[in-house]
Amino acid sequence: MKRGQVTYFAIAGILLVVVIFLVYFFTRVDYDSSLDLSEIDEDFVGGVSIVQECFLESSKEAVLYTLFHGGYFNGTGKSELISLVAVDEREFVKGYQNMGWFYDQQGLVAYWGLIKNDVSPSLNTFEKSMASFVESRANYCTLLLNDWSLENGVGFSVGDTSVRVGIEEENVLFEIDTAVSFEKDVVYSLPILAFKVESNSYDLYADAVKIKEDYFGDEYLDFGMYRKLNSNVSVYPYDENIVFEVINGNEKIWFMVML
Repeated sequence: MKRGQVTYFAIAGILLVVVIFLVYFFTRVDYDSSLDLSEIDEDFVGGVSIVQECFLESSKEAVLYTLFHGGYFNGTGKSELISLVAVDEREFVKGYQNMGWFYDQQGLVAYWGLIKNDVSPSLNTFEKSMASFVESRANYCTLLLNDWSLENGVGFSVGDTSVRVGIEEENVLFEIDTAVSFEKDVVYSLPILAFKVESNSYDLYADAVKIKEDYFGDEYLDFGMYRKLNSNVSVYPYDENIVFEVINGNEKIWFMVML
């Protein structure tokens, strides 16, 4: 290879690195800060605050709700005690008030194992369920704007909300395109909201998977192994099933295995 060819390849490599850096710099999302309200037209600050706070709280609720339900969201966003089948046909079981350890106001626990069949959700399923939960709250969050809009003479429009979620160690990341715009003399479109919710979801899921895999390995409850995990583990019999409760801080995953 000639020296000139080497030079061309070196230049091309440098340019590629520069392009990749620029794309990352201009598309990266800052999860550590809320919108700077001082940079927003004062006519819209109140409405932006309402939407931002509502979606932040919805993101926090999405994490707790999805963990409790073993990785799934039923699509209603409500806490009714109902039997249902998840989108991917994994069954849920209904809790009852006379079983204190099993009953919860949100009541549904997912099967991760049917007889000897592993039907547990992936981490990506958890992420998609959290996103679906937040999307289901979009109407509620934008309805909160009605009174504010009338009081301040500011119009607003709402499109379809889309949410992306990423679970990483110690945090769950939310990117929320609310598709909300405000109008009073000028139009202001709300940018993508980015929230970092502190959570043990990653460790909880990892521990739950270890418990599930250990059980399917020999169908034996290894309490010695459970004590080595980052999470606390409780096990409850329920008819022909075993319910596992995996707790880390104020968060918990529930899942069930059919014997």
